[in-house]
Amino acid sequence: MQISNFFSNQKIINADVQVKVTHYADSSHPLTATFAENEYYLNQALANPNVEVVITNESLMGLVETKKTLVISEAPKKSFFELHNYMFNNGFFNLIENGSISKEAIISKTAVIKDNVIIEDGVVIEDYAVIESNTHLKKGVYVGPHAVIGARGMHNTFINGECIWVKDAGGVIIESGVQVLAHATIQKSYFYEPTIIGKASIVSVHCNIGHGCKIGQKTMIAGHAQLAGYTSVGNNVWIGPAVTTAHGITVGDKAELLVGSVVINDIAEATKVSGNFAMSHRKNLRKYTKESK
Repeated sequence: MQISNFFSNQKIINADVQVKVTHYADSSHPLTATFAENEYYLNQALANPNVEVVITNESLMGLVETKKTLVISEAPKKSFFELHNYMFNNGFFNLIENGSISKEAIISKTAVIKDNVIIEDGVVIEDYAVIESNTHLKKGVYVGPHAVIGARGMHNTFINGECIWVKDAGGVIIESGVQVLAHATIQKSYFYEPTIIGKASIVSVHCNIGHGCKIGQKTMIAGHAQLAGYTSVGNNVWIGPAVTTAHGITVGDKAELLVGSVVINDIAEATKVSGNFAMSHRKNLRKYTKESK
């Protein structure tokens, strides 16, 4: 979409360019339009080759020289989400153009299946599960009772005290052999990208997988775990019961997050952590033993 389709030429600095997606300043998607309300995010956006357009205010524009396209707005965040909603409403975001449901899938009569979903052979969907639009369930996926795939997540879109209703442009991809157990919720992103659960992983009962998360293969997420948006989890990871992660952290392959851990920092490969806030499990045991004496 040409950026001038939404913004007037008077607000556009440098070239009138095309954009394909809306996202944050650290976007990994080419032809991104983003916003910046402070110098940190402005510099991040300008240094990111995936960012084509930055919506910012006039005072920040004066701090930089760039060939990137800038859009000047008195309320950059509000203008950004208005652009996002415009692109959604005009059909620029379509993760799944044509849905299909395999005759080999076993789907309960009480399950709710929305438009634009792909359900492959061998998928089992139990009673009262909900499969929202732009969901792709690959071969052999199991969805337990009352699970919700593609739920709307909680978005931080308060602007000057007003909550902006942002359209959910994303979707969910559940790779082959995944089990999503009873009452689990997997959120879709409001950006044009999928939340992904990797092959042969298990999402246990009452778990919540936040918008834009990327979960690797053969990862086990035990009951009542809560993964905040854009958490990235590697392969063969163990996430114990009631674990909570902060937004945007990365967990390496073969890591173990033990029961009840509250994880606020990235976790390296093959690292075992526990506690609130989570640290090396060995250190935690030493601390516990010392304090118990």
